[in-house]
Amino acid sequence: MNTQKKESQPTAVVLGGTIPHIELLNKLRKKGYYTVLIDYYQEPPAKPFADEHVCESTLDQEAVCRIAKEKQAAIILAPCVDQANVVACRVSEKLGLPVPYDSETAMNVTDKGRMKKIMISSGVPTSPFAVVSDPAQADALDMQYPAVVKPVDNNGSKGVRRVDSDDERAAALRDALSLSRAGRAVIEGFNEGFEIQVDCVVKDHVTHVIMTRRRLKTKPVKGNAIQSFGSVIPAALSETLNEKIGEIASSIAQGFKLNNTPFFMQAIVNGEDISVLEFAPRIGGTLSYFLMKEITGFDALDAAVAGIEGEPFSVAYHDATHYYTTNIVYARHGILGEITGLEEMKEKGKIRAFFYMKSRGSTLGTAMDSRNRVACYVIRGESRAELLARAAQVQDHIDVFDEKGSSIMCRELVLTDSMIPGGIV
Repeated sequence: MNTQKKESQPTAVVLGGTIPHIELLNKLRKKGYYTVLIDYYQEPPAKPFADEHVCESTLDQEAVCRIAKEKQAAIILAPCVDQANVVACRVSEKLGLPVPYDSETAMNVTDKGRMKKIMISSGVPTSPFAVVSDPAQADALDMQYPAVVKPVDNNGSKGVRRVDSDDERAAALRDALSLSRAGRAVIEGFNEGFEIQVDCVVKDHVTHVIMTRRRLKTKPVKGNAIQSFGSVIPAALSETLNEKIGEIASSIAQGFKLNNTPFFMQAIVNGEDISVLEFAPRIGGTLSYFLMKEITGFDALDAAVAGIEGEPFSVAYHDATHYYTTNIVYARHGILGEITGLEEMKEKGKIRAFFYMKSRGSTLGTAMDSRNRVACYVIRGESRAELLARAAQVQDHIDVFDEKGSSIMCRELVLTDSMIPGGIV
């Protein structure tokens, strides 16, 4: 955008040009900030919405500190990006700027080993685990199969694998360790059941559960990461489970000393039992901000910014009144060409919103993981039947092509009736 900064205008530095940060930048500019976006991609999605873009890594603490000093930043924030949160908190502390929580807390919530240890000490139900820095260290563990292996510090699903034998465990650990910046991996017990995401906010030390959703997961395939390809909202849980979720959310906020910040947790539900996989004191990526605002009326970005600024914010929200499903479009290995059909489906009212996650010319990986997500969209239905019908129609209408015009869309990830929980008619 390259807007000229006014002399008295405060500067907000945003780490990461992700899709949710588009709305963040819009909000900051409306509040009077001059916005500087830091992202090492030349053309990140949020770039056109910032006053200025600096092409540096959000994980380079020295570079972020230098830029913040040069731009005379008033705030530094990354409310929708895990690892950049640590940098934002560390640099803000160093420069005497406001923080949502201190850098030690930021480390505790982005290092999965530290996170699990604090969850257990805080009474949060979670599976047994161990942290290793070498595959051979796992030989001495009393860990039963199936188990799950993941890097301690990676975003998304990269390196997250279910393992069912010693050989699979060793291979998965080698992969996870190679992906971890800290060179460490978590191996933990596998929980049967279905996965949920719970979006929360803590204000003035009172925790509120805003929304629940049931995540749609791929079936475990040897050698592939466990993937989410969407979700159904609401999760339609029992009263007992909802009460447990509220208690667990409060325990997380207290155990990690969180206040005046959004956060979300991911957990496995099996009957009336819940086991927390992990959580993050931020807004979820890509669609989470849009979903909370659309479905419940709660503005999580307003809460995140106000929490950093030390200003009051509203915690008004309501239950879902329709069925919703989020859908992630995956593509196979290749050079991304064109994505078709989403604009037409939105114009016809079949989808509520969509976002492109990769641009033309992007190289897609050989293994299906978060790097192969090219787009996402949201469907709303008055009934289960309408939701399923629209999902099938959209799935049939859209397509993804490589640079040579060949279809590379993964069509096997389809919403089915059994994936939609009961609770709303």
